[in-house]
Amino acid sequence: MKKFILKYKWNICFLIISLPLILVFEPKQKAYYLDIDINSFKSEYFTPVLIWTWIVLTVALFLYLIATIKLFQQTLLSVLNFSLYIGLFLLTFQDTILSGALFINRQFEQSRYTKIYVAGYMVGAEGNKETFHLYDISTKNISTEKKLINRLYNPELKSRDTAYLNGYQGLFGIKFQKDPMTTE
Repeated sequence: MKKFILKYKWNICFLIISLPLILVFEPKQKAYYLDIDINSFKSEYFTPVLIWTWIVLTVALFLYLIATIKLFQQTLLSVLNFSLYIGLFLLTFQDTILSGALFINRQFEQSRYTKIYVAGYMVGAEGNKETFHLYDISTKNISTEKKLINRLYNPELKSRDTAYLNGYQGLFGIKFQKDPMTTE
């Protein structure tokens, strides 16, 4: 057993660190945000930042190796190998990196916001949580997002009543709520 632990100590350390991050940290961070806000941040900022990070790290290593090794073929092979590994790392752990960004965003409140919705129920259906939907006045879209409905649903709300979602905007401009939202 001791030989096994000594042989695979770095793999074991990696698992001990990454499993709690993936199983506990990631879901907890996403619970503070609406899915639409996370997806908007990912498409507008996060994915391009990951791609540029990959490019900058690859170019920086290439320039460093050219300056120190001065053998183009060996440098090129090393850079391609590094580029593949860093690309796979960023791709594999993009959700963990995103969760870290969401955590950092939440630590620095920049401003408060209030979003106004008009409550509604499906026509001809019983007025309950399953038939409840919200009309976003600012975007003129109907929202059926589970987190938002769980946050704003109130059995006393009637069709065409106004519902308010209060929250904060963080460091990266992502909107969040102080307490986690459920998806039940």
